[in-house]
Amino acid sequence: MGFETAGFGLRNAPAASLAAVAGDNLAQAQAPAQTPAQTPAQAPSQAAAGQAKTPPVAPAQAVAAQTAAQGQGEQPLNWQMLKQKQEELAAREAALKTLETDLNARQQRLTALEAQVKSLIDQANALKDEKLKHLIGVYVNMKAKQAAQVLETLDEITAVKILAGMSGRQAGEILSSVNPRKAARLSEDLTKMQLTP
Repeated sequence: MGFETAGFGLRNAPAASLAAVAGDNLAQAQAPAQTPAQTPAQAPSQAAAGQAKTPPVAPAQAVAAQTAAQGQGEQPLNWQMLKQKQEELAAREAALKTLETDLNARQQRLTALEAQVKSLIDQANALKDEKLKHLIGVYVNMKAKQAAQVLETLDEITAVKILAGMSGRQAGEILSSVNPRKAARLSEDLTKMQLTP
């Protein structure tokens, strides 16, 4: 009666219940040492029951089909994500190229401005040198006493530059008419200037 009831139950039971029953029967079948010795009459009936209670293949196939369906559903999603990442990377690359172009243009402008500033400095130095030469010419054409009086009113750096542009004899004549203390400082600065390359 138990076998028939179990057989009837197997026909009407859902797949999950069948798997549970099959698992219990499988555990019992794998533990022969724990069950008492069977009579020959019981062995065939239990073998038939074991065949009837074997888990059906359908749940495993259903799980595989469900997994495959999920994999197919995820595949377009993965492609969309990859495509989106690719588009983001392309946009970043384009932005970086734009920045690089902008930086190169700025670098060229800075180089051009640097060249302009250097040119202006060179022009200013040339003009300054020209004015200094003119000023030196003015002092050379003055009388020594008169040049000494004007030279004493100038700052020492300018006075030394003027004296450095004159011949040694002309500078000596002017320095002999300058205040002795100032003449000593100017002579010292003039010597330092001539020694510096």
